[in-house]
Amino acid sequence: MSKPISTLFVDGVQAALAGITRANGYRTDIGASVHRGYYAHVLNSRSTTFPAVVIHPGPETMGTIHSSGKKAFVTISFPLVVAVELSPDAECYDLLRACTADVRRALILARDDLSQLGQHDSFEIGPAEPILSEESKFALVAMAVGISIVETYLT
Repeated sequence: MSKPISTLFVDGVQAALAGITRANGYRTDIGASVHRGYYAHVLNSRSTTFPAVVIHPGPETMGTIHSSGKKAFVTISFPLVVAVELSPDAECYDLLRACTADVRRALILARDDLSQLGQHDSFEIGPAEPILSEESKFALVAMAVGISIVETYLT
């Protein structure tokens, strides 16, 4: 059985992010630590290296259904969570900004390939927003990524 378009989209995003290395002209090597799953679990895993980026599950919103009942328009969106370990100086803040800029650049450079999975001009990158928590030992930024797709249902 083939993969759903939503999974192919996440696979493409993961591949684009994995290419973020200094050797490829980026500011950071965050591509060495790209994960899929719930960001809280990834951050607490002993095997996670930092900085890291997590492809966190997000909503799939049903739009209109074609009159034939065999097609539906769906919007897929998920947050990418960039995480760096906190430090008492500005170094973690600067690293968080560099990682966020690298993630954005990798997505924009992969835009054409990722867009082929969805409807014309539906690829979107949302704002990078800090996630604040007094208990966390990480500085975090979340950035939503999404596309609109057409699912076809054959009988």
